[in-house]
Amino acid sequence: MWKIELSGEANDILGLKQLAPCCDGALVAAPDAQYCLGGPAFDQVTTAEEMEAEVERVLTLLNGLACLERFEHGPVGIGERIYGPQRPGAPLFYRTRAPKSARQPHSMVWEFAPPGHHSSDWPIEKGTDYDRRKRIVSDPDLVGILPAFADEITWQRLRVAFEKICALVSRSNSKGRWDNSLVRLGYAQG
Repeated sequence: MWKIELSGEANDILGLKQLAPCCDGALVAAPDAQYCLGGPAFDQVTTAEEMEAEVERVLTLLNGLACLERFEHGPVGIGERIYGPQRPGAPLFYRTRAPKSARQPHSMVWEFAPPGHHSSDWPIEKGTDYDRRKRIVSDPDLVGILPAFADEITWQRLRVAFEKICALVSRSNSKGRWDNSLVRLGYAQG
């Protein structure tokens, strides 16, 4: 089973625990009991490079969803290590390309399980909002909006999100039709 360390604030990493199942992922423990991202989404991965690329894609979705639900969510990034399947001759972990940054502190979130148990042995929990979250990450139009919320929120990112939402609601790239559609559908008042 492939899994990768996460880097970010403890609250932000724990916030992804309920969101990960909608992307077929789970927060599981590493050998040092620190939370990692793993799960069925990464079953087809064969190399550490593939794992890192797939995790970047999934973290963009998860960070975007988390920010939609909790505006103070800070982005969670890739940590320093990728843990691969344990095979004879395989290394215990692989290093990632993630730059060390003062903005992305090393995670200080650990999971403790009873002796002989591991979080990856337990079924993935799907919370009450699972269906809504899954619908968002499954819809190609809505997935295009999530990257605007996935990183630090800036006016430019909010403008991109606004334009994508307007184009989605109005089903048009014409800015002149956006206002009319938003008013007609009740998202705004004229």
